[in-house]
Amino acid sequence: MLRRSTALLELRSQAPAPAAKHLSAGSLRALVGCLALLVFGFGCITPAPLPPSCRPPSTSPTAPSWRYSQTSWDKLGQIEAWLTGPGRRASSSLRMEAHLELAEGRLHFARSDRDRLPSTTIQSRLEAARADFQAVLASHAAGSTHRSRATRGLNSVATLERGLAASGGPYVRSAPLSRQRWGAAPANSARLTPNDHGWTRVTVHHSARPAAAMRGASVASVAEELRRYQKTHMGERGWGDIGYHYLIDPSGRVFEGRSLRWQGAHAGGNNNRQNLGICLLGNFEDERPTSAALAALDGLIGDFRSTYNIPRERVYGHRELKVTACPGRNLTAWVESYRGGRSSPVAHSPAASKPSRGSWSQATSGRGVR
Repeated sequence: MLRRSTALLELRSQAPAPAAKHLSAGSLRALVGCLALLVFGFGCITPAPLPPSCRPPSTSPTAPSWRYSQTSWDKLGQIEAWLTGPGRRASSSLRMEAHLELAEGRLHFARSDRDRLPSTTIQSRLEAARADFQAVLASHAAGSTHRSRATRGLNSVATLERGLAASGGPYVRSAPLSRQRWGAAPANSARLTPNDHGWTRVTVHHSARPAAAMRGASVASVAEELRRYQKTHMGERGWGDIGYHYLIDPSGRVFEGRSLRWQGAHAGGNNNRQNLGICLLGNFEDERPTSAALAALDGLIGDFRSTYNIPRERVYGHRELKVTACPGRNLTAWVESYRGGRSSPVAHSPAASKPSRGSWSQATSGRGVR
């Protein structure tokens, strides 16, 4: 047994050592070099990050709902609301896009409706479109594409205006939009005074709120504004209804206000007796009434004067009956010119003149002119 164990020990001592223990210095250097190549070589195939200028733009999760939708009055209303709301914090480029979409939409509807609507309504849409196109051209944030679109738009506006001037289309009066159409709240008759003796005078007012945002606006947008006025008159001032009998927007649309059954609340105290109150939406101390609004005002006053034998001299601006800036210096100039007998700025078609008694109080049941 002793001899066998000794023999085994001798055999193990003569067995070759593991290969790792017999690597030469050159082999070790080669192995380290391969490992380095493996690590750094594969690292080099990973692409370097793109510089910021080459990265694709990120998609905003809060893109406005009107983008890429088809042209419609609802879309234009959404743009108007966006520009005065969340759009105020948007990028300048996106705001330029909104102004262009709004202007191009109004231009589209002016072109598509020019043969079926009054020329004054079409002109109002063109004026609103021009204002937005000019705003884009005046902005330092507008890019070359924005400016190109705005320039094309202004050329189209000018072309349509030349067509209107050449056609000489007459002003065509339409019935007022009813209280139901603009969503008026019911009047509180307990706070109203009956008007039992007709009308002997007319007083012209302005709303004192800038009209620029309402130029070319949809009926829905204007209706929202009227509901705010009525809420103020009934809630804060304690009146039985909106104070005016009629209201006129920049597009020349006439809206039915307080019923003609009731005395108005627009001139103060006894000045309201037998006094028809008409309000133009806008601040005419700072801006000028549109031709469409003046056309509607001229027609409305003329009809009531004819029906109730109201002398021209009994047409007043609010400031002539009360210490106030209303209806603003620019509208006051028109009232004074009208009362002085100078020619009206708008010619009426023979078919539209001399309506029957009370025709302006009739509500329209059809779709209103936008």
